[in-house]
Amino acid sequence: MKHTRVSLLTLTFALFGAALGQAVPSVNVTATASGFQVPATVPVGHVQFNFGNAGAPAGDIVVFKVNSGADPAGVKKTLSALAVGLATGEDTTAVEQQLFNLGQLYGGALSIAPQGRVQVGMGLEPGTYVVSTTATNDDQKNPKALADMGFFQTFTVPAGKGAAAPKTDYTVQLADFAVSLPPTQVMAGTHTWEVVNDGRQPHFMTVAKLKSGVTADDVMKMMASDGPPSGPAPMEDSPGLGMNVLSPGRSATVTMTLTPGTYFTACFVADPVTHKPHAMLGMIRFFTVK
Repeated sequence: MKHTRVSLLTLTFALFGAALGQAVPSVNVTATASGFQVPATVPVGHVQFNFGNAGAPAGDIVVFKVNSGADPAGVKKTLSALAVGLATGEDTTAVEQQLFNLGQLYGGALSIAPQGRVQVGMGLEPGTYVVSTTATNDDQKNPKALADMGFFQTFTVPAGKGAAAPKTDYTVQLADFAVSLPPTQVMAGTHTWEVVNDGRQPHFMTVAKLKSGVTADDVMKMMASDGPPSGPAPMEDSPGLGMNVLSPGRSATVTMTLTPGTYFTACFVADPVTHKPHAMLGMIRFFTVK
């Protein structure tokens, strides 16, 4: 997948009280040109991140909890190596495994369009977290990871009693290696989806709308071809859709606006045994929105 430069983030948060129960805290995130600005602490429990892009190019955001005893500097080094490897088309399987061994991936946004916004909800436990990206500076001759250019910051989640996750409209279950979509008809409009990783490997969920006249067979032929596909892409550019990588057992929510049409969803994390992307092992599905 292509990872483009994104400047991320000015982060502020506001907590809201409620007479009955504790409301979900809202964390506002804005992309800037100078890197991440992250508060020292973020509340425990379910938190809604409102990721916004105030004019920066599209790119990804990842939220990562650092294992007890692990050094955030090691996370930064590994994320940087992964970003450069993705940009240069290398086999990043080994680097991905190094990252997975350093902590837990809580999801995030796969891309945010300029002036766009993505809402992602996560259940946070006490500990140290990282907000970063797997994007580079888009210099094909000398790619540099944005994690090394100010786009890597940490925050702490203190102990306490946090808010519970709200109800969602649809649920997607990710497994080794399958995608289980909602059993009911997906309706057009804005809905909140729960994405659950039931597998033993990390997974993410990319979502894209097929262009008019494109069939599922066209997409599968593109996936099976060697090298970069020729001709125009069969999918529309769909920033703001999908969920970034979730570690095994993790779940998160994402609010997506879908228009009528046929959609493609898949995971492209590399299997450490075969080195094949999960989509080539069965993690690819199509669904219709009406």
